Amino acid sequence: MLPRQRHEQILELLDQSGAVRTVDLATRFSVTDETIRRDLEYLHGEGRVVRTHGGAISTSHPGRSVGIREREVRNLPLKQQIARAAEQFLQPRDVIYLDGSSTALEFAKIIPSLDLTVLTNSHGVIDALKGREGVEVIGTGGKFDSLNDCYGGAMASQSLTRYRIKTAFFSGNGIDLKRGISESDEDQADLKAFALRFVERAVFLADSTKIGLKSTYFFADLDRIDTWITDSEATETQLKPFRQWVRSVVVASDTKVSD
Repeated sequence: MLPRQRHEQILELLDQSGAVRTVDLATRFSVTDETIRRDLEYLHGEGRVVRTHGGAISTSHPGRSVGIREREVRNLPLKQQIARAAEQFLQPRDVIYLDGSSTALEFAKIIPSLDLTVLTNSHGVIDALKGREGVEVIGTGGKFDSLNDCYGGAMASQSLTRYRIKTAFFSGNGIDLKRGISESDEDQADLKAFALRFVERAVFLADSTKIGLKSTYFFADLDRIDTWITDSEATETQLKPFRQWVRSVVVASDTKVSD
């Protein structure tokens, strides 16, 4: 088989499944792993796939890493709706954690002038909150990720252990009924998983477009979520299967809590 023919078949497989593994492709086409790696590198260079550790994903796959600037404008009205609903979970003198998600950033923009301590690994959240009366902002530090405009790594994780965190407000690339919450960036997934070990309450901020999606790295089971805030476009049919696992669901349109 010519390389061009193999490339087309790889792309067809990606259209069907969203992701492929090098070892599986090598077996399928009876070639070496190195041959498949060259194929995937070529397709990556052409902008037709995204390389991952051990394989590749489709450019439209939810596991594809998308920078914060692109994520900020996606479904913005839904994120703003969720952010407004999240205000009810703030109390004076709380210590809270905001992750590096674009939804948490929208929340940071409208956090009122309360007596709060905000821990965050997001450079955007720090910018949004600087100068906010009554709000003390503490950055985690760590390895800077320019694509996501946030920090990760061991330093970021360890900095969280010094504080008693009342509530973590966080998001992810997808929420799946069987596997839970996932993220496209490994460092960010690791940091979120670490943070959720220490917080007293976990509030998941995710709009309805993420329901049923699975990204590359899973970091939290559904029963770790205390509250999931979603938007008014989420249907009862979509939400009902999750209610037996998630402690409460808040639909941002009316902020009504359903258990």
